[in-house]
Amino acid sequence: MSQHDRQSFLGSTSEQHLSGLTVGILGLGGGGSHVVQQLAHLGVGGYVIADPDLIDETNLNRLVGGTRADVDTNELRLR
Repeated sequence: MSQHDRQSFLGSTSEQHLSGLTVGILGLGGGGSHVVQQLAHLGVGGYVIADPDLIDETNLNRLVGGTRADVDTNELRLR
């Protein structure tokens, strides 16, 4: 059993197609970080990400993967 078996409705070659995709995401705050997370779960292979914002108290609650330590160092490391 493969982790992608339940998306077989996308077609027998969907895993190969998704892994070959590169997706552009503008903004990781709010919905952007959730979109990237779900695309990764689907198996999308590449990303071009643009967001000039830094992580801080006002956006920590909206970022997947953001931690208090990231706020303290004023950087977000994507995990």
